[in-house]
This record gives sequence, C-alpha cells and structure tokens, in this order.
Amino acid sequence: MNTITKTLLPVFLVASSLASAKEVRVYIASADHGVYTSQLDSQSGALTEPRLVTKMNGAGFLALHPTQKYLYATADVDVKKGGASPLALGPMGLSPRPPGNQLRGNAFVTSAWIPRNINLSPSGKWLLVAGQKSNDVPVFEIDRASGKLSFTSHKITVPKAMCIEFLAR
Repeated sequence: MNTITKTLLPVFLVASSLASAKEVRVYIASADHGVYTSQLDSQSGALTEPRLVTKMNGAGFLALHPTQKYLYATADVDVKKGGASPLALGPMGLSPRPPGNQLRGNAFVTSAWIPRNINLSPSGKWLLVAGQKSNDVPVFEIDRASGKLSFTSHKITVPKAMCIEFLAR
C-alpha cells in the first residue's frame, strides 16, 4: 500500500506584489520538485524562466501571508515515518528581494487528510485547511512575528471539503 499521497493539482500560482506593478513576483508549486519563483510582466503577460527556491516533496497549495513575509505550502508526508496525515504546512520566510535566496521552511504535520485548499484570513491571523478525505476544516493561528502555525483545536466537519474563500465585511 502506498503511504504517500500526492497532491492532485500540481501547479498553483501566488502573486506577491501589487497588480499595478510592472513586474509581479509569482510563486509556483511543483508536485515533483518544490516551489519555483518567476516574474510576471503585468503588461504583456510574459513570465521569466522559473527558478527553484526550495525543494520539497509533493508541493501543492500555496498561500501568501498578507504581510508578504511568509508563504505557506502543503506537501506530502510519508505516514510510515511518523506523519499522521499527508499534509505538512509551514511558513517559508521570504526576503524582500530574494534573487538567489532559498525559502526557509518550518513544516509540521496537520490532521487534514488530502488537502484540497488552504487559505488565510484577511487579517492574516488564521490559516484554514480544507481536508477532503478527513472531511474537516481545521483552524491554525499564525504567529505574526515568526509566521509559525499553532493548531487552535477548532475545526468543523464539512463532507469532502474542497475550497476555502473569505469574504471580508
């Protein structure tokens, strides 16, 4: 039996700059290699050649903190090696201008099984995970100083949770 679960949709983009800027940094998750970065020309739509900034097994969903200091990613975890689920989340510190810098990860295993989506609250205080197979949405608190996540013990049951969006009022 295969103990590693692969993320089903391997590539997601996260833009890390204002849409009005001429060039926008984009982070791309690759299920085979990790997280890449590229620049998007906001006028022509052209992307620069992608550059691998951190290696990770089965990178899937990405979520950028509103401060743009931390990028969160899902990744595969081998259950036989102590993982309780196939989702690892962690902040990857972003330098203001990271041309040659690697992202620094700080992963831990969560209870969500088959993560279909992650999203951050508009305030940047909470991160939610849609667990498709675990049928739940656990809530994590984000430490603003370090970006580290702490499970709050809050979660709701949602059959085959797939996506999370926030509507700020």
